[in-house]
Amino acid sequence: GYTSELPALTPEFWRDLIHPDDLDLLLASREESLAGKADTYVYRVYVKGELVWVEERREPIVDETKRVTGYRSMFKNITRLHEQQEKITELRTVDPVTGVANRETLTEHVHTLLTNHTPVTMIGVSFNHHKEVSQTLGFEFADEWRAVTTAALQQLIPDQAMLALIGEDLNAIVIPSAWTDEEARQFGKRVTELAEQPFVIGNYEIFTTISVGVCRSPRDGKTANDLIKHTVHVTNYAFAQGAPYVELYSSKVDIPSLRRYELINDLRTAIKQREFYVVYQPKVDAWSGEIIGAEALMRWTHPRWGAVSPAEFIPLIEHNNQYVELTDFLISEVCSFLKRMAADIPISINVPVQYFYRDDYLAVLRQSIEANGLTPSLLEIEIPESTLLDNRPRMKQVFDELNAYGVRISFDDFGKGYSSLAYVQDYNVQTIKIDRVFAHGIHQNTKSQAIVRSLMFIAKEFTMHVVVEGVECFRDLAWLRDHGVTTIQGFLFSRPVSNHAFLALTEQKFLHPTEVLPVERQTELIPAHMSFSKIKTLTINLGQAPVLVAIRASGLVALYTKLYLPPDDFLRFTLALPPNQVSVAVTITNRVELANGLYCYDAVHQDETSVQQARDDTRRRFPNQTWDVARDWF
Repeated sequence: GYTSELPALTPEFWRDLIHPDDLDLLLASREESLAGKADTYVYRVYVKGELVWVEERREPIVDETKRVTGYRSMFKNITRLHEQQEKITELRTVDPVTGVANRETLTEHVHTLLTNHTPVTMIGVSFNHHKEVSQTLGFEFADEWRAVTTAALQQLIPDQAMLALIGEDLNAIVIPSAWTDEEARQFGKRVTELAEQPFVIGNYEIFTTISVGVCRSPRDGKTANDLIKHTVHVTNYAFAQGAPYVELYSSKVDIPSLRRYELINDLRTAIKQREFYVVYQPKVDAWSGEIIGAEALMRWTHPRWGAVSPAEFIPLIEHNNQYVELTDFLISEVCSFLKRMAADIPISINVPVQYFYRDDYLAVLRQSIEANGLTPSLLEIEIPESTLLDNRPRMKQVFDELNAYGVRISFDDFGKGYSSLAYVQDYNVQTIKIDRVFAHGIHQNTKSQAIVRSLMFIAKEFTMHVVVEGVECFRDLAWLRDHGVTTIQGFLFSRPVSNHAFLALTEQKFLHPTEVLPVERQTELIPAHMSFSKIKTLTINLGQAPVLVAIRASGLVALYTKLYLPPDDFLRFTLALPPNQVSVAVTITNRVELANGLYCYDAVHQDETSVQQARDDTRRRFPNQTWDVARDWF
């Protein structure tokens, strides 16, 4: 923008030409040129009112005595190149969606602070909703979610603090000072209060929860990577506690994350190193205790963490997409075990739905079954009915193929999914397993009773077998027996056992309940006899049997006997009560098995006078009643 004529190179000329921030650079360059040094300088100049970046390559001019008498320069306009470099730098250091520092910049910044011995407080903030927004509304809305939430957080950033992005839904605030616990908690509380109002993206108002985790140097980490890693852990830990939540880092926070990382990593070698193994839980006849089947269950003993529960490692298997490898292992182990068994007892295995999406699933099953010389019906496939939402045409084809081959199919955890009835209609299965949530405490839970009665009716209409799992107490067993359940699986008869222990159990064929109830302490027991008068519709005299009677309440008694009595509509009897052997009709309402081979029956009656007379007579004859019921009376 200048003519070839020499301008007046006055100090004012240079001040008008050169950007003020670069004047010191040019003054220093004069001294370098006078010293005979050639160099390149980059600075800004004003050309026709616009700012231009220039690159000057300068070489000194010397005379015969090597004294610097001037210099010559070549200039380049590098404005466009400089803008591109700035853009590249920005892309390298800044998150393009939110405009805040990215993880690389965060790491460099924290490293610089720690190198300069500056204490660091790092606060992780998660808005806990990016995944849901992405899955339901799409990626564009997810990006907008990040931008909106980050902008809201930016309003709270203290002076001299840096806001950076660690992950899609995790921000880090770096504060160059050592905050106290109280300071950190107060700031975290202000952050979580952002969730009191909705975040608006597009036409949607979205409420969320906010989790805050706090790490401080040097106690929580002495390097930038350690502080960032621990901030991620503590923020995830805060989310797991329930939001809104502010958590300060401690070693207890890091242990779950370390455990999860090692378990995920070690899954790849666990099968080869025989860390996985199979245990078997018997299925028994509800009345006799005869073993009529079993469920094969995977177990994992980690060399460092010990026993890992299925509730923990099954999600990790899904995370690692290793369900195919683990299911192949399970099929092979169970088929080999079935070959060793003397009795033809079917064993069921749990198979995830995803396993059936592979083309050769049936070939794998056939190979294991036929290589061990087994009948296909000895293997039963249990499929959780709550996982059958997707790809119904494919699963219907799978069910048809399995049925045609002869492998039995069972719906596991039946009743928990909202489509249970539709699945019974769509798929051909032989068994439904009623989930433990309905069996536990069913003897006193009227809602569970109604659900199980309905499922039993459906199973009968569709000619399906029913197994109830999770049975743990006698009263639940008694209710299930009385309502037509014939197959039980649960701790009441056996916990899952090793393959050797299960073989031993099959040799004895029958299982006795593992827990028994003691005879309740009674202040008064009335010795009496039961007179049996009718079997179904046939009136007959079957004689008498001893019984002890305890008064529960008006119109309600408990009967203790060694006899197993079938339902009342099958067998009718009366009590012969002292002192005159008065006959009192009773109706059984509940049955519980006790220790020492006894049964306790709750029964109702309508002859309060005779029962009270029997109690008075017993008091007179046995004033200090101290019987061992099973030993002294029966």
